[in-house]
Amino acid sequence: MLSFSKIIEFVTAPIFCITGAKKQNLEQGIIQCAAQLIGAKKFNEKENVPAKIVYSCSTTGIEWNFLKLENEVITIDRQRFYITNPSTLLGALQFIIEDSQK
Repeated sequence: MLSFSKIIEFVTAPIFCITGAKKQNLEQGIIQCAAQLIGAKKFNEKENVPAKIVYSCSTTGIEWNFLKLENEVITIDRQRFYITNPSTLLGALQFIIEDSQK
């Protein structure tokens, strides 16, 4: 989980959650990601730190699929990212970090 927290022991304002896909099933991981997005949004609102967009990712460790929750709509990125292309994968993660700081 990536967060705006400065203290490790406490989580505040989660902006990104990673879900390990069980049994290498990326689609099942996407369902869990969607639930985590909703949970992160509710947690942020409860803590009075609403985030306009919250991101998550389902991964097998080799294949990565990103999701975002914005305005009550969950969007699944059609592009899959692969550990064999680390510059593209790290670029996606960098985008999430930069977009969350706006």
